[in-house]
Amino acid sequence: LTAASDTTSDTAAAPSLSNMQLQQQQQSQSKSKSQQQRPIEYFQGPGGVMFLVMSLVETRGVDRIRNDMDDSNATITSQFGHSSQELMNLLLTGQAVSNVFDHSMVLSEELSCHGIQRRPAIGYLSILESLRYCEVGGYYKSPLFPIWVVGSTSHFSVLFGDERCLKESKSDILLEKCRRAFKKVEGGGENGFILVDKLGEVLDELDLRSKVGGDNGVQTLQAYLEVSGAGIILWDDFWKASSRLMTGSSLEMVMSSPDDLMQ
Repeated sequence: LTAASDTTSDTAAAPSLSNMQLQQQQQSQSKSKSQQQRPIEYFQGPGGVMFLVMSLVETRGVDRIRNDMDDSNATITSQFGHSSQELMNLLLTGQAVSNVFDHSMVLSEELSCHGIQRRPAIGYLSILESLRYCEVGGYYKSPLFPIWVVGSTSHFSVLFGDERCLKESKSDILLEKCRRAFKKVEGGGENGFILVDKLGEVLDELDLRSKVGGDNGVQTLQAYLEVSGAGIILWDDFWKASSRLMTGSSLEMVMSSPDDLMQ
């Protein structure tokens, strides 16, 4: 009986030892997991900015970034390691384009400049616009959320507001739509005019070709808006006509009362 009792006692102790080992292993694994860095902590510690840039490049891909840029030999950092406009655009829009205007501008058969293609979640403003070195497009000025990164000569700031910051009147929306279509075929810069034969492309952007009566109507409007003998159409003249066409006036009404402006 004594021997049997001792054997039973030893057998019962074995599972207890296994349970202790299992608990120790679980505690060790739990401690190891707690010591591991969470993904966000890599960006918050030393070298975090470099990790963020590396993550952006890996996500977008080197080849796609080079295709985004106007100059495929450019870099995403500028002199002294400062952020380039391409890197800022990559951060805010996911594309490393080189400019801040809306859409793209075709300057020649060999050269086109790429800008912002759609409204981003976060906007961007630049002090360089006040110095007339560039023009920030409507997409960056009217983002999906009322938050803007502001680029100055030496640093970046962030501005934010409530939803009232993004409210626009119908006339503001119409003006921006017409301006964006006009600039898309303007050819770059601040010319303030387009070639006469480009009017059809602008009207197509605004879905106005059928409104003016097809190709014949386009030719009629070209002749009406052209600066005498210059082969160009000025922005002001185009805006006066297109704004009325987009608010219900017919081509005949526009041509019969050219001095009536949309209020």
